[in-house]
Amino acid sequence: MKIPINNIVNYILFQTKKYNFDESHALNHALDVLSFSKRIFDHEVINYPYLKKQQNIIFTSALVHDICDSKYRNEKESIIELKTFLIQNKYSDLDTNTIIDIISKMSYHKIKQNGFPDLGEYQKAFHIVRESDLLAAYDFNRTILYGIYKQNLNYKTSFKKSKQLYEKRMDKHISDNLFTTIYGIERAKILNNEAKEYISNIENLINNNT
Repeated sequence: MKIPINNIVNYILFQTKKYNFDESHALNHALDVLSFSKRIFDHEVINYPYLKKQQNIIFTSALVHDICDSKYRNEKESIIELKTFLIQNKYSDLDTNTIIDIISKMSYHKIKQNGFPDLGEYQKAFHIVRESDLLAAYDFNRTILYGIYKQNLNYKTSFKKSKQLYEKRMDKHISDNLFTTIYGIERAKILNNEAKEYISNIENLINNNT
């Protein structure tokens, strides 16, 4: 099936406004993860043609992956609402449950604590969505925005905490073996270098001009 992208985008807009998601986890981030998932998919489908039949699961999961985030709302309630939305938009029970399975098991913390889950024939789809979210995490300003909006930090304090988090987490994505796809690994190297250069430039600006 073709994904009902207008309906999904409207659903994300409604949910993020209703539950006060800040822009670090709202629509722009969802679209970034969708874009990365399409790039990884295009590389992976060459060697794994069965992924063509899982496109709706991959791209839908990429879009809605944060809509049940427990940082903003009750996870169980949000999953029930998402299931209802997907079924209303003609997703099969299997596809609906697979999407829920992917987005509920892909978080950084769960992977670090429990390792990769076994999703059987949807394992590759899981990694595509998960790695797309990791690539989007190299956008350093997302972390700053989260600190400002969600933790009520001023810019300089949020920058400092974000830098510490980056060095502890994002800068170690590759060495922690969190990427399984060639595109994911190669793109992560580029984005990581760009992010560290950006951090250095802004830190220099802060130290010398404020």
